[in-house]
Amino acid sequence: MLDTIFVKIPSLDDDELVPTIHNALYSAKHPERIHLGISLMYSEDSYRDRLLNALQTIKVDFNYKLVTTTFKKELLGVGKQRKMVNDMYDGQDWVLQIDSHTWFAPHWDEKLIDIHPKDPMTILTAYAGQYQYVNNQRVPVGDGKLRYAKLLKNIRQYVRYTDNWVDEPIYDDPREFIDIEKFCANFAFGTSEWGKNPCLIEDAIFFAEEPLQTVYLKKAGFKLLYPNLAGPIICHLYGQHIKDKGYRKPITGYITREEAVQLMDGKDEILYRKHMKKLSRQGES
Repeated sequence: MLDTIFVKIPSLDDDELVPTIHNALYSAKHPERIHLGISLMYSEDSYRDRLLNALQTIKVDFNYKLVTTTFKKELLGVGKQRKMVNDMYDGQDWVLQIDSHTWFAPHWDEKLIDIHPKDPMTILTAYAGQYQYVNNQRVPVGDGKLRYAKLLKNIRQYVRYTDNWVDEPIYDDPREFIDIEKFCANFAFGTSEWGKNPCLIEDAIFFAEEPLQTVYLKKAGFKLLYPNLAGPIICHLYGQHIKDKGYRKPITGYITREEAVQLMDGKDEILYRKHMKKLSRQGES
């Protein structure tokens, strides 16, 4: 019997959600093993309708669970949306976390299972490679290699801007796996042990998510490894590669700049420091 893979896809008004689902299923060697967990928050009915139509017309066997929610300010934040999809986990053998703007290599499902070291407490993670649109086709940028994340600041420092994290491919290192300092939210692949214990922070807005999840995963005994693959396997549509396709609104497309600052540099930082203080009281070094 085939191992099953639970794929977690949270989304907010993303034009790339349907292409991501199509790509995941039609590029899989065994789409019947794929279980999609999809959470869509939408501000326009067209996003919901397009998704529902796509799910009804896909021509391969697969499984999915879906929650759709009309946009509400109080539901903003990556943690809440990831909690929605995590709640759909139902004992699958493997768990893949991505964002809703993701490209998949041919037979990605078989490749991820084959490369995993099979230690139930190991999570493979990295920043996904990059993709872009060329002649209306989604293609990797360059070699599409997974990007190694290296901290510029200590994990215990609240980081307001993503350019405080340096991600650089490791081209010359011969090792198959390399220890990585942080959990990367747009690509992570683990076993059912991670499915049962995701260690996510439901109230995280954005910047607090990865450093806090890193600390809690390590506290729970998980090991984070960078899979040193030569070519592309999972790629992500980063902002600098969005041109005529793949547009998604920034947070200020939904709330005012003042409200965004209050969330990202206010509530999120308070949450972060609250958790770090709690961990310190528990004897975390």
